[in-house]
Parts: sequence; structure tokens; C-alpha cells
Amino acid sequence: MLRDRRGESAQSATVLADLRASIQPATQTRCMAPNCPGSCEWPASGGRPARFCSRGCQERFDRERARLLEEVAAIEDTLARAPDPVDRKYLENQRSRRLWLLERYPMPYKEQARLMVLDHAADAQQ
Repeated sequence: MLRDRRGESAQSATVLADLRASIQPATQTRCMAPNCPGSCEWPASGGRPARFCSRGCQERFDRERARLLEEVAAIEDTLARAPDPVDRKYLENQRSRRLWLLERYPMPYKEQARLMVLDHAADAQQ
């Protein structure tokens, strides 16, 4: 977008012209499930765009993310009990590995916002 041309208070016509002149976003993208080769299309007629190629992919994605989150919580709970250094190093490695895998399982923005509100509310109560 041509920000220099728009300035701080862009007119609607300028923003629309810039969007029309810019490279158009893709209308197809990969399924969000990390191991799925499928793809999703932007809905031409409107409506909510799909994040997954099938319901099965979404369910598998949710199960795998939940499992990784549970394992991270269990590892962190064990680390809090300060095991010996060799075990601690192994646990930290396993936690890092799962956190690395979780980067492929993002949460929808609305869910992230909801969790942040809950987290702030919990902090305010403490």
C-alpha cells in the first residue's frame, strides 16, 4: 500500500485504489493441520473461510494440540519439583521440543483474545 500517498488520514477512495493496485492475496492456502497436504479456498460468495480441508483434519488438529499442551503442563509441573540435574535437562529438552511443535498449532485470534482476558482476570484476583 502506498502510505506516503495516503498520509495519516487516508480517504476511502485512496485506500481502495491502493488495494486494487496492490498484489492480490492468494485465494487458496494449505490446510492448517501440519501434516495435511490438503488446501482451503477463500469463499467467493462470502461467509467464513475454512481453516481446514475437512472436519477430520480439524478434529485431529484439536486433539494433537490438546495433547501437546497437556504434556507441556505435566513437564512444567514435574520441573517445579526440581528433579536432579540430569532429569531436569531431559525434561527441559522435552518441553522445548513440544513448544516447538506447538508453533504449528496456532489458536484462532478470537480464542487467544479470550484466553488473554481470562489470564488478566486471574492476575487481578491474585
